[in-house]
Amino acid sequence: AWRSADAGWAAALGGGVTMLSTLAYAVVLDIGDTASAGASVATMLRAEAVKIVVIMIGLWLALTRWHGIVPGALLAAFVITVLLFSVALLTRNPRT
Repeated sequence: AWRSADAGWAAALGGGVTMLSTLAYAVVLDIGDTASAGASVATMLRAEAVKIVVIMIGLWLALTRWHGIVPGALLAAFVITVLLFSVALLTRNPRT
């Protein structure tokens, strides 16, 4: 099952859930209030809550609506992309 087209699509969908949740986070962060430190923290918490909701809905829809899905491929790609996004935030640009 791991070498099928369904596994490939499931993996792409797992990565897509991460991308969509990160986009939702960025949109909420962009339109939020940053007038003070407290408002910035509240905006970040709101954006993180939206990201978690998008992840939950995306994974739920993928796992319940697509009958040929390979859950292992979906979840593996999801976890890997979440970890890669976290690592990307920790890297430094040597030119700055």
